[in-house]
Amino acid sequence: MRFKSFLFHIGVVCLLASCVLCQREKDLLFHAGVGQRSSLTDIQKLFVEKHPNVHVNFSFKGSGYFLADISRSHEGDLYMPGEEFYLLQAAERGYIKDYDPDHDIAAHFVTVIMTPRGNPKGIKRIEDFAKPGIRVGLGNPRSCAIGIEHERVFKRAGIWDEVQRNAAFSAKCIAEIGNAAQHNLVDATIAWATTAVLYLRDCEIIPLEPRYRGVIRLPVAVMTFSKNPR
Repeated sequence: MRFKSFLFHIGVVCLLASCVLCQREKDLLFHAGVGQRSSLTDIQKLFVEKHPNVHVNFSFKGSGYFLADISRSHEGDLYMPGEEFYLLQAAERGYIKDYDPDHDIAAHFVTVIMTPRGNPKGIKRIEDFAKPGIRVGLGNPRSCAIGIEHERVFKRAGIWDEVQRNAAFSAKCIAEIGNAAQHNLVDATIAWATTAVLYLRDCEIIPLEPRYRGVIRLPVAVMTFSKNPR
């Protein structure tokens, strides 16, 4: 009887230990572009309500900086840069698991013109960016996804050379673009609509013509070195 009682207590201890291990907090590292910050932090709150034992740590930065960081650290569970171009680079290096470009698009960015409050230079359309004396805010395509879109749209409009001459600011991330318009450091820029609305108190938003409007795919994928892939 004593031996059976001993086995019973051992079984209870093992069961309790396994319950503690199951309830232990898990950490997820989510690499994401700065432009997704406001949306993802809202989603994080909903996620944590359903999964209170999972803690989500975000690494927000300009999309062009992720590849170098990930190559050094080999750490991270999820990856959501501000442009599919950056995710495909990571996939080529073997850092992404089972990415399906037809189904793994979580959202889209849409571009708008953004100016300081009152639009003092009267910017109405894409061609206005090429006018002499207009201070244009551009993103560095090596650092942030919006820089890729800037080059793409101004080349499509045939004014890339003129806009480059008007460039007064080169941003390393989308937040710097918003701050430049907010503090009147530029007369006009192009930003994601989700970023521009955060600056409505100090800035104007002007829709782009459909032929120049960017609709950017935002992919999300699990990383191959995730400790919690499921």
